[in-house]
Amino acid sequence: MTQLSIDEKTYTEISPLSAITDGGPIEFFIPGDGDRVCNQENLFLGSIPKYVVLGMVHHEAFTGRRDLSPFNFRHYDIEYLALCQDGRQVPAKAFQPDFNNGVSVREFYNMFLATGRHLKDLPLSISRDDFNDGYSLFVFNLNPSDDNDALSTVSNGNLRLELRFRTPLPHTATLIVYACYDSFWRSTPRG
Repeated sequence: MTQLSIDEKTYTEISPLSAITDGGPIEFFIPGDGDRVCNQENLFLGSIPKYVVLGMVHHEAFTGRRDLSPFNFRHYDIEYLALCQDGRQVPAKAFQPDFNNGVSVREFYNMFLATGRHLKDLPLSISRDDFNDGYSLFVFNLNPSDDNDALSTVSNGNLRLELRFRTPLPHTATLIVYACYDSFWRSTPRG
């Protein structure tokens, strides 16, 4: 045993190991070519994440076409976007951007709020122009306390996605949903 390593068996005899992690699954939904509406019932059913990040990419880029970037998160001219948690809409007034006319400040600003970077010296590395041109990520803070640093209580319920496009999709797109949960694990000594 080196000085920097610790033997789990020896340590757990003294004290149980505990940790808080905040990892989450990624889900994929594919709105079809020509669609204007993409509603997903039971986006999450059961344990509700503390925050959700939504992004859309060209489906062929997602499946590996070499000349397309899978990191080009397009806005696809979204005109309405909201989550519904047990019948309560998040945000209270749905996002209604108009990307063609440069109306997306609220959605961009919400990234700072939902990620806990508002009024802190924590840069996001996505400018407002970037947000409109390939970094359109929509973030929803579902933590009841609105404090990203606080451990959120586990809440159960149903989360539904409501998404509409101003113009029909020009091709099939993949909607990527990243969810972050607080989880707690503990390792205790055997015996």
